[in-house]
Amino acid sequence: MRSKRIFTIDPLTAKDLDDALSIEKISDHIYEIGVHIADVSYFVTQGTSLDHEAQKRCTSTYFVHRVYPMLPRLLCERLCSLNPQVDRLAYSIFFRMDIRTGTLDETHQPRIQRSVIRSCAKWHYGLVQQILNREIMEESQLPDNMKPLGQTFEDMVADCFLMNEIAQKRRGQRLEAGSVMFMNREFNFTLDKETKYPFEYNEAEKMQSKSLVEEYMLLANVLVAKYLFKYCKDKTVLRAHNDIAADKKERLQEFFGKVGVQGIDLTNAQTLSKSMEQLKESESTETMNVLNRKFLTCLTQAKYLTVEERDPEEYLHYGLNFPIYTHFTSPIRRYADLLVHRLLTISLKEQERTREMIEAIDYAAYADLCSEKSLNARKAGRDCQRLFHCLLLKERGPRVVEALLFDLDAQSISLYIEEINIHTTLKLKDDPRIESTEYFGEGTELAVACSLAKPQVCT
Repeated sequence: MRSKRIFTIDPLTAKDLDDALSIEKISDHIYEIGVHIADVSYFVTQGTSLDHEAQKRCTSTYFVHRVYPMLPRLLCERLCSLNPQVDRLAYSIFFRMDIRTGTLDETHQPRIQRSVIRSCAKWHYGLVQQILNREIMEESQLPDNMKPLGQTFEDMVADCFLMNEIAQKRRGQRLEAGSVMFMNREFNFTLDKETKYPFEYNEAEKMQSKSLVEEYMLLANVLVAKYLFKYCKDKTVLRAHNDIAADKKERLQEFFGKVGVQGIDLTNAQTLSKSMEQLKESESTETMNVLNRKFLTCLTQAKYLTVEERDPEEYLHYGLNFPIYTHFTSPIRRYADLLVHRLLTISLKEQERTREMIEAIDYAAYADLCSEKSLNARKAGRDCQRLFHCLLLKERGPRVVEALLFDLDAQSISLYIEEINIHTTLKLKDDPRIESTEYFGEGTELAVACSLAKPQVCT
């Protein structure tokens, strides 16, 4: 597929290019989407020294000022990365979609195959968004390193508009079906090029170009999960996200009653999603912010697992409201995706004999390891964020900022500091300045008696 019009859309500074996209017209309303993922499994084979090193990390760790990659940079930035104008090994999944509705064409089965691709250009979210906004209309407006080779700029622009139209309709359907959209926000530090110290912290721009890519990655992950489940059965490696725990649902309902919010149905992800959408029409932005933050503190942690003898409810993805889901699209930076690629290789070759061929491999242990390492990496990333906030505060000096109080009791106050995108809990009992606390208004108001005669810094 070296001559096929395939290109990448990533963050501006990305070096490890996992995924690329293509689109081809099949009939008046049907288009074939191609999702092409770097074939890392060709280079990192089971049981090798390189494989053991990758298992020690299981994920790339993203800090504010640098990335600690899971794989050597020779692989993740060069040999595996889907860089433009060079042949690269990939796993490609093709599926057909109706541009009128954004739905899958169920009359045509998705096909998955190993491939050799040659990306015609490395584009980024900001550039594609400018194209979608019609701010960039001519190839002469592009930097030289982003001009396509072997394909025309006009064809690539047309591809972007077609893929975006289908993706946004698909997104609308997904949300209507119950994918829960909490108001997560993305912020970025701006660093000094020499010292790497921060001097700005701003919210990232929301762009359709990001959701364009996201929708196809989500769909590819679902289709691969279904394919693997057919052949790998109980050893299928999935990404699961459990429902909110029953005791937390009870506390949430109590909280809603205290703040005077009615009509939130916590039965499942779909009922919750619809409830939240309806509330947006009647409640203030401030109230929705409080509810959003409270929900985020009650969600379970997503994890990797194998199907084994679990009930379907135990391996669904609650947040996305997908009955089955895996991670296939980022094998350069996630070991779980690499495992999925290996299972795909066996499944494509062995078909019905796949389950017998993988009997001796303990994929459940691999899944647990990936979950543990992924959690540790995210925690390290959050800790690094806090450190850089401290560096920025040190540079700017003390500041007074507004915070959203979204929960309280006699022992603590839960806050979201919007300006720096941080949740924090003030533990009143640990603060020597606090003399007493008392509830009022059925637990929605708290009086705090404190002594400031000797100010102290509390962490």
